Amino acid sequence: MNLEQKLKYMESKLLVGGRKLEESTQFKVILEEKSKIMQMEYDNKMIELDKEKQLIEEEKVQVDRYKQLLLKQRDIMIALTSRLNERDETIISLQEELENFHKISKD
Repeated sequence: MNLEQKLKYMESKLLVGGRKLEESTQFKVILEEKSKIMQMEYDNKMIELDKEKQLIEEEKVQVDRYKQLLLKQRDIMIALTSRLNERDETIISLQEELENFHKISKD
């Protein structure tokens, strides 16, 4: 059997009741059912994606809130550190004055 004969044989297998397979009612019904199933699957995936997108957006808002809180905490820590440094300098300065006063009073 040559290639042309094989092709004709295969084409004849695609014929149903003298019509091509894709023209048969059965094929159209199956195709329509498959199409509906695929559409439902597509719609379900879109719903899932929308839910995931919404969750991501909510998480992004939450992350932004945490970021703002962390920035406020950082600013508070910087302010407290600055105050502590100022107090340390004041204590050192007072200690130096006290040492100088003791030196003067001993003399």
